[in-house]
Amino acid sequence: DGDLEGIKAKCAEIGAEYLGEFHVMMVKGKKLALYHGTDKTRLAQIVSSGNHDYVLHGHDHHKRDKKIGSTRVINPGAHYYQCENTIALLDVESDKVEFIEVKG
Repeated sequence: DGDLEGIKAKCAEIGAEYLGEFHVMMVKGKKLALYHGTDKTRLAQIVSSGNHDYVLHGHDHHKRDKKIGSTRVINPGAHYYQCENTIALLDVESDKVEFIEVKG
């Protein structure tokens, strides 16, 4: 999380785009807010704005799937050595999320 230049370099190496700490995108007609930061107040503002169908966030490593107002808030969990390693798969067409444990 802390090595921003390393993250940007790895993105460039694999042909991915670094989107920054906050990004909004449309996927199949749904508005997604992506936030990976430590400011809980900012996260709460993004969620409570009601401007997004989904808010996908990380950084605190706690699995979450909760509807707040009209916004579904999802945190895929963690992927590091001290806890259950999970990812989340979201299907915006069916509005289903699946948490998958990653072993390795």
